[in-house]
Amino acid sequence: EVFRINPANVRVGERIGLFWPEKAAALGALMQRDGQDVPIRVFWNEIANSWQLITGLHRLQGARGLGLPWIDAIEAKGSAADFRRMEASENLHRRDFGPLERAMFIRALADDAEARWSGEHEGLSAQQIGQVKRWERERAKAPGIVRPDQAAAMESEYSAVTLSGLYGWQEEVAESLGLSARSIRRSLLIHRQLIAPFEPEMVEALARSDLGKKQAALFELADIVDETTRRLVIDTIVGDDVGELKSVADAMV
Repeated sequence: EVFRINPANVRVGERIGLFWPEKAAALGALMQRDGQDVPIRVFWNEIANSWQLITGLHRLQGARGLGLPWIDAIEAKGSAADFRRMEASENLHRRDFGPLERAMFIRALADDAEARWSGEHEGLSAQQIGQVKRWERERAKAPGIVRPDQAAAMESEYSAVTLSGLYGWQEEVAESLGLSARSIRRSLLIHRQLIAPFEPEMVEALARSDLGKKQAALFELADIVDETTRRLVIDTIVGDDVGELKSVADAMV
């Protein structure tokens, strides 16, 4: 059931993706002019004694920015993991974000799938169980034994099996959602090399840069094995205020 709520009364907790002020402003202007098409999703936080946001950050902040008196909302119930899964799933349908932010949502879904499954392999074929066991063995190895590209490949293999077991997705459905094994592999590699090791502020700055919006450039950055060198190159890219750098190779120089 849709109900109206004062935007100022909705708390915003930790988010998976990034916040884009210009997008929030545009959505706020559209809602003010044409009304709201899609309600935000909230839950009642007993501890804070207030509504807390699940999905619809840019709609909410757009309404706040224009001082709109109310916004349409739907109440959801569930666990923190359920709410995180809702946020990731809703955003995977969007086509207006870059590969870095997409990797954040893919990583969140993969983490959720692994946590929910908890090592139980009921209903899998012998080949699928073998894939899962292989990932578990390799993950237990000391850091540095498995190359990043190998780890990402095994991780995507494991995640594809896990997601398939949880949701029964057929290959064509996974492909339509951008969740093929190939897509998962690419996103997990980006996350492993360019998001997990660095501060959120650096990742956000990279995502806003011209090179950070290009998947091919991100793969070049991910190929830099040494983390210190990778950080220096990313720092160079995000520090390019005048747009002199046209490629990762320019930043390397």
